[in-house]
This record gives sequence, structure tokens and C-alpha cells, in this order.
Amino acid sequence: MTEELRKKHLQQLDDGNGTWQALKDVLDEAIDLSIGSALTDGIDNDDRNWRAGYAQAMKDTKATLNRYRKA
Repeated sequence: MTEELRKKHLQQLDDGNGTWQALKDVLDEAIDLSIGSALTDGIDNDDRNWRAGYAQAMKDTKATLNRYRKA
């Protein structure tokens, strides 16, 4: 898929679109769970860093989708 085609399709996902709401909910849940998991006692630093990195990656993905939607 080209950049222009991707942008065209993602711009159709406005705030009232059910597909966007479902995708946003999944991303928000993944972010919340990974942040909560990273803050859990009893895990080593490598796991904590990986989980925090995962949360940041999900936030970045959501921000990228939002940028395309509002372009």
C-alpha cells in the first residue's frame, strides 16, 4: 500500500468511527497493561525495561495513526 493510499484510508477513521474506537481501545489497553506490568514488584530490570519500551512503542503507534487520521 502506498503512503497516499494509507493516508486516504486512515483519514476515514474519525473519532465517531467504530473501527477507530475499537483500535484505540485495544491500543490503550495494551499501553495500560504494559505500564502496570513494568511497575510490578519482583521483575528484573531487563523485563522492566522491555515492558516500558513496549508501552512506549504502543504510544508511538497510536500517535502515528492519529497523525495519519488528521492529516
